[in-house]
Amino acid sequence: MHLSIAEALTQIANQGDPIFRRLALQRLQAIGEQCSLIGKATIEFPSTESWRVVYEELLRSPGLHLYRSVSYIESAHYWQDGPGQQSTKLNLELQDQRIVSIERTAIIADHLWPEDSLFPVEPLHSWLDEQHRHGIWIRVVRESELGSDSDLLSDFGIYGNRAVGMQLADPSGRTIRFVLSFDFDKLRQAEAQWSRLAVYAISYRELLDQKH
Repeated sequence: MHLSIAEALTQIANQGDPIFRRLALQRLQAIGEQCSLIGKATIEFPSTESWRVVYEELLRSPGLHLYRSVSYIESAHYWQDGPGQQSTKLNLELQDQRIVSIERTAIIADHLWPEDSLFPVEPLHSWLDEQHRHGIWIRVVRESELGSDSDLLSDFGIYGNRAVGMQLADPSGRTIRFVLSFDFDKLRQAEAQWSRLAVYAISYRELLDQKH
């Protein structure tokens, strides 16, 4: 691959047309930025659901036994589209088969979980409840309860001690950008963030106990 890229760069350099050279430079700048990102053990998936293929590959990879996920939910339809439902189904399957132990902390926008309601609105409540019934450890926290710790408002997943994935969703809950990092420091930062969230969140089981 290195030789192929070097050969292509030589061929580009041999072209003298100024318009071609300007266009080539624009493309190469973008390629250079991508290479720099990859050099930092990070892969970005912009505006696409293709990241879910890698998501499944990671969760099914040998040696991965723990997956911790933080869902920052601003829409009741979070993960309710086709790809989102497939990912939920994958989580349930892996948990049921005891291939991976899954824990999820849901940060829920206040308008989706009113103060006078024990549970979040539908279909969000059903999404969380189904996971709980399959043995996934669910914790929940209202967005406002994080107070000044606004840096905790993010959506990410920790794949054992292997990688961390950061997700950005649009107002409808659809993923518009996903960044996957295999960098050890990024992984440790995500683990520290997970621990800080645990201070604020309560288990879904506690909510069920209050119901009874």
